[in-house]
Amino acid sequence: MASGSDLDGCAVRREADADISALDLGRVATYVAELEQRESKHWQYLLEHKKLSVVYWAVCSMALLGELERVKRTEIIAYVKSCYHEENGGYGGHSDQDAHLLYTLSALQVFALLDAMDEVDTVAVMRFVCARQNEDGSFSGDE
Repeated sequence: MASGSDLDGCAVRREADADISALDLGRVATYVAELEQRESKHWQYLLEHKKLSVVYWAVCSMALLGELERVKRTEIIAYVKSCYHEENGGYGGHSDQDAHLLYTLSALQVFALLDAMDEVDTVAVMRFVCARQNEDGSFSGDE
């Protein structure tokens, strides 16, 4: 982690930068690995429409913690594939949600982190992304 002097003139310093060794990374990894079991059914329902992003953040966290082997790779890949929309090449935030550019990005990031890009129909995904581009060069998230 960068110290205050490594921030190229940035005056912002955080207390956490002083001693990162105090962070128990093992406990963090265990918490993330067991996240789905910890969530109440109520929270799972409330976050269902964003689940693919939650999966991305969990997998990314485990990769950053060096604990990627603890994720349920096969189950995660199957879940992400269940969010795919063959008719337009995009991914929804959950298996019953419409495809959106944000969740398509999350799906690709999960596949990349899990070394599973062979699961992606790259031509269909590129068609989906290209179809989201507006005349001014910006992008719309969905149809």
